[in-house]
Amino acid sequence: MDNWSRLEEIIKWAGLSTHSFAMRIGLNRSENLYQIKRGRNGISSELADRIIKFFPEIDRRWILSGEGYMFNAEPVCYEEAKEGIPFYSGDMEEIITGFREMTPQSYIKLPIICDCDLGLTMSGDSMTPDIDPGAIILLKQVDTQYISYGERYLVVTDRNILLREIHPVEETGKLMLVPANRVKYDSQAISAKSIKHLFLLRGIITVKA
Repeated sequence: MDNWSRLEEIIKWAGLSTHSFAMRIGLNRSENLYQIKRGRNGISSELADRIIKFFPEIDRRWILSGEGYMFNAEPVCYEEAKEGIPFYSGDMEEIITGFREMTPQSYIKLPIICDCDLGLTMSGDSMTPDIDPGAIILLKQVDTQYISYGERYLVVTDRNILLREIHPVEETGKLMLVPANRVKYDSQAISAKSIKHLFLLRGIITVKA
């Protein structure tokens, strides 16, 4: 993989646009990254250090040279996530629209996937058998302009809050929301502009009775 391909892989994994990723790692403008895309610059040690400061599970050697693997062999947790992933119990709509002002019921400590904004309980059976009702889903809020097709997201619009797999459709500006339980639920096409908030599904904890 060339320099830009590695950066693009990290940006895609982070669930951000190029501009949002640049802002996240403290760059004043995304042009620095586009210079790498155009082949005019390589990945500097300073840029690699910026990336692993915010995404410590990424391997520094891989960023710089492509040698080895993208992720560290040992799980690394974020400094700001020492308490764990905030878990909220209650109405999903109320949680999603106001969790940043709410006090978590508890914290979930999972060092392997600690880069999450919240955990909550899955309601409904639209994603069975992949995700059972009552399972705890771990979510990371991402830029609505950057979607990795085929991934599962909690999609927030003015009308609905749906956990679905997202796919593109031929019509420009449209997205297809696909449930796992296709016997009971239909796929739904929506306008990309209708998405108010977007949360990438980072993990699932199955709760056994």
